[in-house]
Amino acid sequence: VQDGRKDYFMGLKILGTGYYLPETIVTNEDYTRIVETSDEWIVKRTGMKERRITEQPTHVMAERAALKALENAHISPEELDMILCTTVTSDYITPSMACIVQGNIGAKNAIALDINAACAAFVYAMDMAHMYLQHGYKKILIISAEGLSKITDYTDRSTCVLFGDAAGACIVGWSDKGFASVLGSDGTGAHTLFARRPLNDIPFVEQVDPQSVDHFPDVNRPGVLYMDGREVYKFAVGAMSHALRDASVKFGTTPEAAAQVTAATKKVSHKPLFVKLSPNVTDIVSIARACEDSGADGLTLVNTFLGMRIDIKRRQTVVAAGAGGFSGRAIFPIAVRMVNQVSKACSIPIMGCGGVASAEDVIEMMMAGANAVQIGAENIRNPFVCKEIVEALPLLMDSLGITCLSEITGIV
Repeated sequence: VQDGRKDYFMGLKILGTGYYLPETIVTNEDYTRIVETSDEWIVKRTGMKERRITEQPTHVMAERAALKALENAHISPEELDMILCTTVTSDYITPSMACIVQGNIGAKNAIALDINAACAAFVYAMDMAHMYLQHGYKKILIISAEGLSKITDYTDRSTCVLFGDAAGACIVGWSDKGFASVLGSDGTGAHTLFARRPLNDIPFVEQVDPQSVDHFPDVNRPGVLYMDGREVYKFAVGAMSHALRDASVKFGTTPEAAAQVTAATKKVSHKPLFVKLSPNVTDIVSIARACEDSGADGLTLVNTFLGMRIDIKRRQTVVAAGAGGFSGRAIFPIAVRMVNQVSKACSIPIMGCGGVASAEDVIEMMMAGANAVQIGAENIRNPFVCKEIVEALPLLMDSLGITCLSEITGIV
């Protein structure tokens, strides 16, 4: 606890933003003059029509974006406590780009450091800024600047059309809103996207060829970017979906966080709001009550449970992220229990889900307290399950002496 606040709820807010775009525009048509490609081929695969290329050092773009962000935030460079620069194309091995920017814009009170994490670096910087804000920092400048044209292989038509140059910046400060992030790394895929540093001649030793050690693809031109686009795309899609899920789940693990998200969503939407609750908590009832008190029109429970499988032959987890969502028939009894608990504590409608696969399951879930039932994972195993349940339900109700489903809702 700091200043009477829980660190988890010390979020961040953007105080100002800025950017720099180089003047030189390179169109798809320009690439047809240097590699075998076409505007149609590029647009179909990337959606891109043009990109910017700079003649300036990367730190110059960073400085110009930073000054715009300061102007937009109406603060002076001296007010900055920290500068985080993200780049893989710094102009110097040392000093850091952040340190150069700090000196050139006059941010004499700011500490400065660089982050090398490529496409994910801005997210890393935001997470780092959040942690420093918890420890007394007030205003932090984040700059992402890349001069990727400096390391692009302009003989490789599959990659050269993707990269350009620009810089973006923002200044962040403390907020009392909730904050959640999910970071991760997978070094086993390093060979799919890399650029080797050229070797310097050393008169005292014969240097080992890096390719003989790392066994990465043999790129004839050190210092240029190599990318296996297909593999990078597959990894990015999987990693982003898991990160989005895991970050969202964090907002549902405490009553306070769930209340904040519910209230904020309610403010911007006039449609009925059903909040889907995570079962990976110690007290789902208190979270359900918080959502109801914050304006939720209904609740859906439960979401998937965190589970893990291990491939014993590869000695690795089946899911790249380690844990994944577990659903299906096995979670049905737990879902019924949670629906029953929440129904006794809340008055808003409940959508029951989690392992429902038959008309009998529907009756059981509604007796537990659900006002409606949702079919999820069973649709994958049996695409006709919904039709089968609708057809079987009237016969089952007759056999049980049920005339209307509402008469059994929450009777247990």
